[in-house]
Amino acid sequence: MTNIQNPFLAGSAITLRKTQPREYYIKGYKSLIDVSYLFEHAKEVGEYECEKSGFRFFHPFEIAGDSHFYETLQEHDWYYMPWKWENGYCLKYISEGSRILDVGCGQGSFLKKIALDNDSLSCVGLELN
Repeated sequence: MTNIQNPFLAGSAITLRKTQPREYYIKGYKSLIDVSYLFEHAKEVGEYECEKSGFRFFHPFEIAGDSHFYETLQEHDWYYMPWKWENGYCLKYISEGSRILDVGCGQGSFLKKIALDNDSLSCVGLELN
């Protein structure tokens, strides 16, 4: 087995929470898009959790949506909603003077909202699509 390193907190312990065969994801996305090509080199995907932060990530890292994947998803009106449930969840972790990086920020709705409510925040959004 490969020694998987925590991509967020170097040296911090991680725990494998569950694994799913690639077919689980292929079947889950089937009604939206064929993602089988993204899983050509992976038989299964592991979900890991950083023991210090609680942040979760998937491995192998090489599995990632490409431009075709995201272009197809953005055709759905629910994809770039201005406010999502996870935005509200994140609010409880943001305090005065926080520095926020929103990866996959879309049009920046979340950052605009929290910056209006608290001018002590430093906010940066990154959208590659």
